[in-house]
Amino acid sequence: YFTDPSGKDAVDLANYTLANGGIKQSFATALGTTYTVGFYGATYQNQGNDGTGEITALIDNNVINTYQLVNHSSASNAWQYFTFNFTASGLVTTLEFRNTLPAAKQYSFLDNASVEVAAVPEPETWAMLLAGLGLVGFAARRRYETQPTWEQTAHAIRQFLLEQVRSFA
Repeated sequence: YFTDPSGKDAVDLANYTLANGGIKQSFATALGTTYTVGFYGATYQNQGNDGTGEITALIDNNVINTYQLVNHSSASNAWQYFTFNFTASGLVTTLEFRNTLPAAKQYSFLDNASVEVAAVPEPETWAMLLAGLGLVGFAARRRYETQPTWEQTAHAIRQFLLEQVRSFA
């Protein structure tokens, strides 16, 4: 009855009748590593449903955020994309999504949830960046030291003009 972003199946977090419905999954993580979670959420308006919903994201039973869903139409493809980061505090992490609103009035659908290691530059990348900045700074400093001062430039122009005037006289 609705189209999800992948064209396959989505999860109804409320199951039409339940409040506090949800889904959770535990997975291996590396202690101290930062991860990015991404997911799509949707709701829609129909008879008895006001077109709002929410998805609460939890990591290890700690609420990360509650994401508001709004769709004041009967269109079922108004998916919203959300992301958040977390740092693993153990070797296993539990990710959970919940709908805490009354299911008969607020629908909350979830799709395409993913967990990825957050993009952090490798040490070699930082080393190359710093080396490049150092070379640029060295070149700029060297060029600055070999350039004449304004006074030297003005004196050279003055001498040139005087020589030109004398050659016409």
